Amino acid sequence: MTVAGIPLIQHHTKEAARFRERLPVTVQPALGSAQDEWRGVPHFAHTLGRIKRGVSVTISDIQRLVADRFGVAKHDIVGTSTARAYSLPRQVAMWLARNTARNPSFPLIAREFGRDHRTVMHGVAVIDARMAADPAFGQMVADLQAETSRRLVA
Repeated sequence: MTVAGIPLIQHHTKEAARFRERLPVTVQPALGSAQDEWRGVPHFAHTLGRIKRGVSVTISDIQRLVADRFGVAKHDIVGTSTARAYSLPRQVAMWLARNTARNPSFPLIAREFGRDHRTVMHGVAVIDARMAADPAFGQMVADLQAETSRRLVA
């Protein structure tokens, strides 16, 4: 049996590889490679269903987590204030959203924060620069990212 001229087993192996490319990095090691995990169509369908039913971290979850860690309210993170007490947690949440939550686009993150995509791009760049310059800050952001990743695969 073939699908678009490709033998069925090869077609499903390619589909498994395409599916893995769309998964967050934290989930990929749990699956192994597409070749290692391949045990036929039923196994692939089971794995696909397990991932789809699994708990995923949303941008809203990240906003709540960052608000708790910085001691501010979630509405302050998505609010309009430019005070440093709110802008830094907001930028950290934007960075985490970009690097943890299934790598969404800048416009999608911007909608969740009520901002323009260029603001999100700037926020991500600011956090990248600060992480490079301040190892303690970088470790704090890495801890937050690990916490969101644990929630993602839990």
